[in-house]
Amino acid sequence: MKIFIKDKRLVISKKINSPAKKVWRIVTDTYLWNKWGPSVAEVYSDKRFISQGSKGIIKVYPCFYLRFEITSYKYEKYWNWKVEGINATGHCLFPLNEKETVFAFDMPVFLPFYLLICAAALKRIKKMAEDKSI
Repeated sequence: MKIFIKDKRLVISKKINSPAKKVWRIVTDTYLWNKWGPSVAEVYSDKRFISQGSKGIIKVYPCFYLRFEITSYKYEKYWNWKVEGINATGHCLFPLNEKETVFAFDMPVFLPFYLLICAAALKRIKKMAEDKSI
C-alpha cells in the first residue's frame, strides 16, 4: 500500500492481482459498495452501475443517510463524487498489464483520518477482485 499527496489530495493505492475490468466492475456496482466500503451499510441508487451524473443515497454507520452524485466519470479510469454536496473520495484505476491493476482512492488533505477507512476498503476490494469464484 502506498500513501502520498498529489494535486493537494491524499492518495492511497494498492496493487491488485486482477484485470482492471474486474476491479472496475466491483467499484462501480452499487450492490457491492457495502461489501467493500467499511462505512457503507446500504446504497439506494438510480442505477446499479454508476456513470456520470448517477445519484442516490448511502446509509453509513451508525445510521446516517447521505445524498451522493457522481460528478466526474471516465469508464475504466476514474470516478469522483460529492456526498451531501462536498467533494469526497476519488476512485482511480491504473492497469499495469492484463492481470494486474493499481487501484487508488484520493481525498481532501483535511480528511487524513479517512485513510484508515480507505485502507480497509482497498484490502476488501483486493480480496474480492482476486477471488476466482467472483
